[in-house]
Amino acid sequence: MRITRSAFVVPLIVLMIALAAEEAAGQTQRVERRTALSFQIGTEPTVSGTFIHTTESGGRFGTRRAFKQSFPDLYSLPLRLGAEISHRMVKGPELAIRFDVTHASSRGQLEFAEAITLDTPPRRIVSLARFGDYTSATFEGAARWRFLRHKPIQPYVGAIGGLALVRRITIAPASLVGESGVNAGFYARSTVPTIGALFGSSVFVRPSLALVVESGIRYQRALHPQMPQGLSRPWSPEIYSGSRRSMSLSGGIQFWL
Repeated sequence: MRITRSAFVVPLIVLMIALAAEEAAGQTQRVERRTALSFQIGTEPTVSGTFIHTTESGGRFGTRRAFKQSFPDLYSLPLRLGAEISHRMVKGPELAIRFDVTHASSRGQLEFAEAITLDTPPRRIVSLARFGDYTSATFEGAARWRFLRHKPIQPYVGAIGGLALVRRITIAPASLVGESGVNAGFYARSTVPTIGALFGSSVFVRPSLALVVESGIRYQRALHPQMPQGLSRPWSPEIYSGSRRSMSLSGGIQFWL
């Protein structure tokens, strides 16, 4: 049986077409599986969250009562700086690792507690206190689902969760919590879990560069109280809370690699 040249040429052409198609598919996948590095700046005001619970105690000298205070009562609008590295899958969500730092300055002195004496007539003595600034560093993982993935404007929704490392929060004067000195710890340095959701949009000005607008909600578990070291404990543990629910709003820039 005679074997013609076409018997070799035709399979070779088919193989070359198959290899070209596979290479094109691989290139498409590489375009879809891109990695991005982004930086954001914004704010994260507390929507709700009790910093101090109302607590009352009585004794032979009268009644002492701590006033309820929320995070917005004690702190100004926080500044939030964030960075993120993400990877967009061909099929499935976009996965990201996020890091951000949040700082809020104390509003200054406030009425922390009052004492009603047993004198005749009773006297009201108000105790003023100042709390230290609020600073936290948050490490979170995120998953985002994008709409209109191949369009210049790509809205998305997502879920986040991780850990927040919150700096020790002090109170001055220290005598308010039964300590000596200028100030004392009210909340200890805390590592607490966070969980939340986010939504936003990426606006591509070029294939490798996008502007990002994002908002989200986050729940942060209660901080760890720093109980007085001495025998004098003027307040019961019920005074402490420290849980925080916030809503973030930020803008940034995203570099696709």
